Amino acid sequence: MIISNGYQGSSLRTKLIARDLPQACDVFLLYKFAGGKDCSRRDSGCWGVWNRRLAERQMCLTGK
Repeated sequence: MIISNGYQGSSLRTKLIARDLPQACDVFLLYKFAGGKDCSRRDSGCWGVWNRRLAERQMCLTGK
């Protein structure tokens, strides 16, 4: 299996190895920037990115 160098030292990987699933799922919410904008702000013009991160976190937590 090929694993990217970014994943090797990532907080996601560390939390998954520690079997801390809730914290691992929360890592998705850290990736909220696009084009230098904080997409978690409704007025950012990239709100869809934040909605996608929320959906990814929910899928991670529930497996659905």
